[in-house]
Amino acid sequence: GGVYIVPAFVGLGAPHWDPYARGLMIGMTRSTSRSNIARAILEALAFSIKELLELMEEEFGGRIGTVKVDGGVARSDVLLEILSKVTGKRVERPVNLETTSTGAVMLAAMAVGVVDEEELSKMRKIDLEIEHEETMREEYETWKRAVRRSLNWAR
Repeated sequence: GGVYIVPAFVGLGAPHWDPYARGLMIGMTRSTSRSNIARAILEALAFSIKELLELMEEEFGGRIGTVKVDGGVARSDVLLEILSKVTGKRVERPVNLETTSTGAVMLAAMAVGVVDEEELSKMRKIDLEIEHEETMREEYETWKRAVRRSLNWAR
């Protein structure tokens, strides 16, 4: 719907590092609906992740092939579809969405010799795999224009 959101409620972290950036919603018209705004929120999350992936690939000199997601927001199939279309990467969601706590337990089990890395890798079960070509380049570039408008706002 042409709506873009920059979630800079406490500034912007990597790659912008601007504590003076502020949240922004732009592109609304009389016909903007709640669903346009909800979609813009999901797109903003995906665009933010794409920025970080690009930064990591640039800094480490490699290509990230698969984005492995977890946590509550990963329940959104729509978000994961958008993320794959924005990044052009495979997106995997595990059955167990709380992998942070599970990971801590697994590392402890490895440390005391209860399991090894190969056994742990077999435990990870995939719930959803999505892979698309990168098809949202124009939307991403427009979102980056919105980000530039939000920078240094509160100084």
